[in-house]
Parts: sequence; structure tokens; C-alpha cells
Amino acid sequence: MPLSTSPDSIVYPVSTDAVAPLNAIFQDLADSTQSAIVSVRSVVLENAEQTADYVLELADAGKVVVMNKTGTATLTVPANATVAFPLGTILYVYNISSGDVTVTPAGGVTVRNSGTVAQYAQVLLRKRATNEWVMVA
Repeated sequence: MPLSTSPDSIVYPVSTDAVAPLNAIFQDLADSTQSAIVSVRSVVLENAEQTADYVLELADAGKVVVMNKTGTATLTVPANATVAFPLGTILYVYNISSGDVTVTPAGGVTVRNSGTVAQYAQVLLRKRATNEWVMVA
């Protein structure tokens, strides 16, 4: 990079890169976009109500699975080989039926703190490893 000397005899680098000013603009744009993404993620949408036992699907990621089966229901967390949710996926289960919803892992899957979701209760499920989820009430 060439150097330049100011009238005060201070030596400083001079950029001859014509796109250098654009880098700052693009960084500002990236920062703004990241802020917008974080804001959008704070909105959690509900999927259609499930009126039968249900196996989680990729479309449930980041959403609320609403369970509304008459009587007790089972919500199954599938194996990664069946539904490959990305690590870190978060989804919610909300029960509006009068019976409990039991969160059950498929074969080979571990759901830490798994159990039942009572009427009008909601839990969070987070995928922390290939076949490991954590349930938080």
C-alpha cells in the first residue's frame, strides 16, 4: 500500500482500492440485515391444529405445533434419519385439548425432560445433537 506524508510530516497509508469505501457500506447493510432477521425471528407462528397423534415435520421448525386431539395424544420426535432438523432447531408444542399430550422420542432419539403437556400448557423443544432434543416446560 502506498504511503503519503501530510503537511505535518505524518506518514499514513493511502488506499488505492476503489472498492474500499463500498466495504463499509456492505458491512452496514449486513449489520442492518442481521438486526432485521433477529426482529423477524421474535414472531412465532402456529401451524394448523393437529387433531390426531402427530409426528414432527421439518415444516414445524420455528413454529408452534398446536395439539387438539380429543382425549390423550402422542407427539413423536422423529429420528434424524427420518426428519433431518438442523441442529439448534427450536419449536413449541401447545396443547389446547382437554387430554394430556405425551412427547415421545422415536427409536434412537433421546428427549431430555420428556413428559406430558397439560391443557393450555406449552413446551419448547430444542435439537441439541443429531438424535437428542431438550424439552423445556
